[in-house]
Amino acid sequence: MDEQPTRRSNVRPVMLGAVVAIAIVLVAIAVRFDAGHPTYKYAAQRACENEVRDRLEADRLVHFHHTYTHSLGSDFWWDRGVAETQASFGVPVRRVFACRMSTLDGKTWNLIDVRLSPS
Repeated sequence: MDEQPTRRSNVRPVMLGAVVAIAIVLVAIAVRFDAGHPTYKYAAQRACENEVRDRLEADRLVHFHHTYTHSLGSDFWWDRGVAETQASFGVPVRRVFACRMSTLDGKTWNLIDVRLSPS
């Protein structure tokens, strides 16, 4: 009887290499699409809040719930959420807002588009 040497399977190392390569590509894509400066996120939210507060003409406290704040590239940002305030007779009012803005330095913001849902 001729015994043939057993061949070791190369499937596992190849699969592991493929999984690692895919993971690296996914991380690179995630970093690329969230390339905005992390501290700009909060500055973008404040800029949007200030504009929404002015448009609501709220003399009372306004609570903001940001549902989505994201960089649309290095200088452009998108923020949306819900602003809650009270009408003059005490009834709570919720308005959905969306802001599109740009910045070069994170301090000065140019609001391109601000939208509020009807009251």
